[in-house]
Amino acid sequence: MARVGGFPVIWRDGRIRQEAPQCVPPADVEGVMTTIGCDHGHLLLWELHRQRLLDFPGLAVEEDALPRPQDLETLLEAAGCMAPSRMRVSVWREHGSTVRVEAVCSALEVFGPGQEPIWLAGVCWQDPPVAGHKVIARHQWQDAGDRALSWGGDDALITDGHGRLLETSKANIFVRRGLVVATPPAPARCLPGIMRFEVLGTLPSLGLRTEERDVFIDELAFADEVWVTNAVVGIVRVGRVGERIWDCWPFHRRLSALPVPAPGWS
Repeated sequence: MARVGGFPVIWRDGRIRQEAPQCVPPADVEGVMTTIGCDHGHLLLWELHRQRLLDFPGLAVEEDALPRPQDLETLLEAAGCMAPSRMRVSVWREHGSTVRVEAVCSALEVFGPGQEPIWLAGVCWQDPPVAGHKVIARHQWQDAGDRALSWGGDDALITDGHGRLLETSKANIFVRRGLVVATPPAPARCLPGIMRFEVLGTLPSLGLRTEERDVFIDELAFADEVWVTNAVVGIVRVGRVGERIWDCWPFHRRLSALPVPAPGWS
C-alpha cells in the first residue's frame, strides 16, 4: 500500500485521506471489489471495472457513489504511484444499510510481458463457491493461494471434484492445444475476469480459435501452452502444473507484441 510520510494514502467516501483502509480483503462483509491495473498515472480498462462494481447484486450501488476516473488518478499522483501500479476499489455494506466505497493503490515490483513463468500447485474444491462476482469475502481463494505457496508454488490451480479447471486464486486460466485455446466458462466455473474478456477478443487476430467450455485437469498433459490472466499482471506464462512442465510459449511471445492493456505492457 502506498504511503506518504509514513501514513497510507487512500480514497474513501468522496475524498483522499491519510489513514488506514477500513476494508482489507478477505473480510467478512457483504461487498464486491475490483483490482485495476494502472500505468503512467492512468487507469486501464476503468469502464469495465466500474461496471463490475455496479453489477454486484448484493448492493444497490449508486453511480455517483463511485469515484470518478480523475479522483482515482489524483490518488495515484498523491500516493506517488505513477509507474506500473495496482489499485483496489472496494464497495461494501456497513451496519446493515450504509454503502461504503474505498480505493487503495500500490506500486508493482513485477510487471509486463517479461514476468517469469509460474508454477501452479493443484487445489481441489469439492463444493466451489459461486464464482460470478469478485466478492470481498474471498477466504476460500486466499486459503487456496496460501496452500499453494506453502507447497512451493506461485499460485493455486483450483479444480472442482470432477477434475474441471476453475481458476487460480487470483487469475483466469487459458489452455492452448494447436490452434485452439480453451478457458473455463464464466460465470459457471470462474470469475468473468476483465483481462480474460480482453484476451478472448484478441486471440482470433493471431489465428487462434477460442472455446469457453469445461476444461479438465487431464487435458494439461497434451497442452502446448498455458497462461493465466488478470488486469494487473496481463498474461503470464505457466511453466509447471504438477509434473507437467512447459518451456516454450510461442503464442505468448506473439501476444507480448500486442498492446495489452495491463501495467508495463506498452
